[in-house]
Amino acid sequence: MPVPRAPPFLDPGQALAIETNNVKALFRRAQAYLGTFDHELAQKDLVAAAKLEPANKDIRDLLRKIQDDLKAQTQREKQVRIRCTESFGWEK
Repeated sequence: MPVPRAPPFLDPGQALAIETNNVKALFRRAQAYLGTFDHELAQKDLVAAAKLEPANKDIRDLLRKIQDDLKAQTQREKQVRIRCTESFGWEK
């Protein structure tokens, strides 16, 4: 006789509503946030997941990628501000 299984969750948020420390759900939700370019929320979930499973390579790798992306974005924004400042003749 087959063992009854719980129905699959529709999204990671539902899993996290039931079990807040679900590493897989945190990781999946972080991936979903990345799909919508919400790096800050993705980073928050990955930091929480990394605290629960510090040796998880997938979590560390994705967290590193996000941190690199955020650093690059900050650098691009800084360059845009500099170009705007220079083009309008404003002081830095």
